[in-house]
Amino acid sequence: MKKNKINTYQLLVALFLLILSSCQDNSDPDLLFEDTPTVRIEKAIKELEESLQSSENGWKMTYFTDNTQLGGYTFLFDFISNSEVKMDSDFGTPDASKVSLYDITLGSTVKLTFTTKNVIHELSDGANSPDSDLVGQGYRGSFEFLYFKKEGEDILFKSNRDRDNIIRFTKATADDWTNLTTQNKAMLNDNIPNKPLKSVFRNLTIENNGQITVYDFSFNKNRRFATVTAITKDVAKKTLALEFHQHQMDLKLVQE
Repeated sequence: MKKNKINTYQLLVALFLLILSSCQDNSDPDLLFEDTPTVRIEKAIKELEESLQSSENGWKMTYFTDNTQLGGYTFLFDFISNSEVKMDSDFGTPDASKVSLYDITLGSTVKLTFTTKNVIHELSDGANSPDSDLVGQGYRGSFEFLYFKKEGEDILFKSNRDRDNIIRFTKATADDWTNLTTQNKAMLNDNIPNKPLKSVFRNLTIENNGQITVYDFSFNKNRRFATVTAITKDVAKKTLALEFHQHQMDLKLVQE
């Protein structure tokens, strides 16, 4: 009987030591990182702040808010401090000398928000629409961007309005700031006017493996968007979102 009591006592001690060892196991998820979640978030915010201010000539963003019905808009940002930014654009009514505010905070992830009104807000203003079909929707843009990741020197965000829309910030050059108005807007305003007699801008020719297809080219200047219908039989209708920069026009095929 005494032997059984001793064995029971030894068993209890062994169980206690086993439980104590389990409690000290460093497999807890929080302990897989050197820092606490709060510290990691603070570091991510700080790293994004420093990245945004690190580019000598700021950042360039080409923003296709909805490439099924709208074209691309180019923005330049100069983050001059932890809270102040200057911006220019080939869209809306920009003032490159204007200083507005931005903030980097934690939402569902680290979020860049342009907090005071500037030209970027004209994309998201429901009262500012390209035509009657988009009244209340505006240009379907956002002024809040969710930090996604860094890719080389580029910074990738997701639009807070459309989280499937990946937006890339690339380092801008001094020429980008000069060319934005003198070349981008000139391309839009002068080279593709809404004049039906300008036949060179009313047809689009595409060559694919030696096969040439001619399309009727219908351009919506306000939307920077084109609908092209094949004059050749048995060829699908296509829509194109347009991006303007320097002395050329980029056509981005988005739907067949």
